[in-house]
Amino acid sequence: MMTVFGLPTVTFAMVIATVLAGSLGMIHYLVVHKFMGKPFPGETGTGTETDADDQVVRDRWS
Repeated sequence: MMTVFGLPTVTFAMVIATVLAGSLGMIHYLVVHKFMGKPFPGETGTGTETDADDQVVRDRWS
């Protein structure tokens, strides 16, 4: 049976598919949610932190 890097061909294909799917997910997250500022479904706002958010965190931890 053929092997690629010591792995069976099917296992190697699954590794490649997993890496590609993860890369597409990361690219989507960065472009849509970070660069464009679109919120996740059910969230409001731009998804970026504000000074008010920082103040809430400071109040909770002090």
